Amino acid sequence: MAREGVLGAWSRLNLVTRIVIGLVLAVVVALVGSQLGFWLAYLIDAATSPMMALLDGVIFLGVWLVMRLRARV
Repeated sequence: MAREGVLGAWSRLNLVTRIVIGLVLAVVVALVGSQLGFWLAYLIDAATSPMMALLDGVIFLGVWLVMRLRARV
């Protein structure tokens, strides 16, 4: 998932109700995903950009799963 789509995806999950919160959350996830992706790719000697994109997808999947589980309770 591209970083530009994170805000739209989170609003689709009803996680973000205010644009300011969504923008701050998108920046935080982009920073965390890029740093973790870079260093993980560095450690395993892999390409950095695909690793960053993979971690963005994993973060989104985690948020989606938590929201689904929370909706059941």
